[in-house]
Amino acid sequence: LTYPKKFSGSNREVKLSGQAFFKCESDKSHPFIVKTKKMDVTVMGTSFEIFSYDNDKEVEAVLLTGKVKVAISDNKKVGRQNIYFSSK
Repeated sequence: LTYPKKFSGSNREVKLSGQAFFKCESDKSHPFIVKTKKMDVTVMGTSFEIFSYDNDKEVEAVLLTGKVKVAISDNKKVGRQNIYFSSK
């Protein structure tokens, strides 16, 4: 997990290689974003877990509560696809 000593700017971004559980408060003016090699997860007030190991072909996000937006990178250079998940 890589993160700055202090968040600045409009986003709170961290980079993850491996597995981590997050519980985050919603802040629409400063979204929390977890960036992995194959997907970015934008938090919308939630608790979730991410599995993203560099040597694995697949990544996984497990939503416990709340809502997240997942942007998936595809290898065909088509761009990112945004998918929204909600626990309700």
